[in-house]
Amino acid sequence: MANELDTVLRHLCGQEEKAGCYNVSVAGIRAYNIVRFHVRNFYLHSKGLHFVESSKGANYWHVVRSFFLSAIHLSKLWIFHKKYDTLFYPFLRLDNVGGTYVEKFTDPVIESCGLKDGYVIFERGRRGEHPTPRIHQSKVVYTNLIDVMVPVYTRLMYKRFVKKHRNELNELYKSLDEALEGVDYHRHFVSDLIFRDICYINIYERLFKRMGVKKIFGPSRVNLYWLTFTAHKCGMKVYEFQHGITYGETALYSGYSDPDFTPDYFLAYGDTPPRDVYGIEEDKMINIGWAFQDYLKKLSSGQKKYDKGVLVISNPCTTDKVLEATFLLADAFKDIHFVVRPHPVEVVTQEHINAIAKHENVTLQDWHINVALAMQSFDCIIGESSTVLYEALNDGKKVARFCFEGFTPEYLTPEDEECFWKVNDIESFKAFMDGRVEDKKSMKIYSKFDKELFLKLYNA
Repeated sequence: MANELDTVLRHLCGQEEKAGCYNVSVAGIRAYNIVRFHVRNFYLHSKGLHFVESSKGANYWHVVRSFFLSAIHLSKLWIFHKKYDTLFYPFLRLDNVGGTYVEKFTDPVIESCGLKDGYVIFERGRRGEHPTPRIHQSKVVYTNLIDVMVPVYTRLMYKRFVKKHRNELNELYKSLDEALEGVDYHRHFVSDLIFRDICYINIYERLFKRMGVKKIFGPSRVNLYWLTFTAHKCGMKVYEFQHGITYGETALYSGYSDPDFTPDYFLAYGDTPPRDVYGIEEDKMINIGWAFQDYLKKLSSGQKKYDKGVLVISNPCTTDKVLEATFLLADAFKDIHFVVRPHPVEVVTQEHINAIAKHENVTLQDWHINVALAMQSFDCIIGESSTVLYEALNDGKKVARFCFEGFTPEYLTPEDEECFWKVNDIESFKAFMDGRVEDKKSMKIYSKFDKELFLKLYNA
């Protein structure tokens, strides 16, 4: 699948530029940057490459409660006119770490640097939820009011927007028709998303100017693209935290990087290659180290230790294959406990749960437990291709890759294969379980967090 994905994305990236997708402006904004990630996923889906699964719907009570709390937070922010130099814009997902909810990219940095004042955290929430108790709660502002009102407004004003920008939108559709070669990218979805993000840009421009924000720190460019445009419009700097390890071509980073939508700097956690896959010049990549590992050292996981257990790392869209391989091994090794760890956006169906229940030595782990803490309970980790497998190596674990027929594990470099066991069958799995960490090449993907370096960026 990896080689096929690379081939398809390289072709699509070329088609985008050839068709002039990036040349079309709507309301003064090169709009393809807004919809690119989503349009690319429509295209990949049409080619049989599925990477994003639908998730559970929002909880009505959480949505209503968060809406009113957000109204209070934002009203206070606007009325009291308090100034903040720095905005942290965390990832949507919070992890349960030792009984406290933590956003593992931004919160450990704040904690390690001992930041007290001069910053604020804008939290969107996932499906309207804001889990508590949350570290740095006193600095958090819920943005749910904006995130609910913008879709309502755009729904009411959509026809007027489309009429006003008909010529620009038609020009964009024409370029997309050519680039996507007949694939349905859902025109209404595209124009609606553009309208929504134009509204977000206008709202946040006013907020940033009133708050006096000078810089933004946050992970995952898919959550930062319109925020980056707004920041650049206001003369602000944007620092993107690395979010996982990227192997090759991706719907998020590949292709042309528009300066208006590209962060000013990319904050990496180590010097692991490749470095040319994050959609930003290498001279703008800064290795600040991994603050989360320092944060974890202060905690005791309290997790059960499995003397004869294996943590199985699953992934969206490979759930069935991972479970089939796990069941095969579980049937052959009744004395070993297999704990399947799903990805947070992975859809585990009742059918999957029923299949797991048929195997006494296979259980499903709650993904709310932070994966780094979960790994502390195991000496052996297995999966196909995941950042977690490299994190396990970093923590000195024995790590194996599924290499059954149908699995195509990826490596950052060819030399990395020397670090992993390859499980092709029952016998190779036994060799993995009987082996020692010392039997394989060790690897560290994360550097020690450089507090002084980050504070230099923070205080700039």
